[in-house]
Amino acid sequence: VQTCALPISSGDVLIMTMLGGAGTLIGPAFGAAIFLLMKNVVSSQSEHWMAIIGGVFVCCVMFFPAGLWGTARGILQRAPK
Repeated sequence: VQTCALPISSGDVLIMTMLGGAGTLIGPAFGAAIFLLMKNVVSSQSEHWMAIIGGVFVCCVMFFPAGLWGTARGILQRAPK
């Protein structure tokens, strides 16, 4: 079982950025928090954690093209006040 230790590969940084959203400064930070939490939890439960995280990444890119933070920000801006 691999642990979540530094250094982080360039692929991980790309996934963090795409998960959170590349349009803002907080998006990649949010993506990094989600990715590292998911990596720690899933890798402790399954030895196929890379495939699981890859599937989650593909779903996020398909259904949330602005990233998780960008999608959440868009929903909050459209919410009635």
